[in-house]
Amino acid sequence: MSDKRKPYYLYHIKTPLLNRNWNLIFADNMAEAFKENEEWHETFCELSEQTDKGNNRETESWLNQTTAFVVLLTKSNRLYMILPKNASHDLIAHEAFHLALMIGKYKGLELTDSSEEAYAYLLQHIVKTVNKWKKHMAKLDTENTK
Repeated sequence: MSDKRKPYYLYHIKTPLLNRNWNLIFADNMAEAFKENEEWHETFCELSEQTDKGNNRETESWLNQTTAFVVLLTKSNRLYMILPKNASHDLIAHEAFHLALMIGKYKGLELTDSSEEAYAYLLQHIVKTVNKWKKHMAKLDTENTK
């Protein structure tokens, strides 16, 4: 039996509710995932610039210690939710809330009593989408260990 699981999975998600696309990454090791994918090198460098880490080595160290995060990279206007492959439901919900807030702010939708329902639908959509792709990724990982 050989283990051919990918160290990361990247999904490009379309959110029709507010017409804002975002990227979902599941990774065993975030720093390794960013290193392995050439397209992500630019993203890694932008993340390093945008955070208070200051350099790629500190950013790599931070990525190795971070469980999950959501980030809008301002230069490229790319939005990412990055989760461990074994993300729990509560972690998914937590990060989905951050993502919903970012998408809402991007679209000029303040979180108020009158927008609460729109945010609830967006949050529901994000959680449902993440769980769908998490299940897909787990299936691929299972198939690749046979």
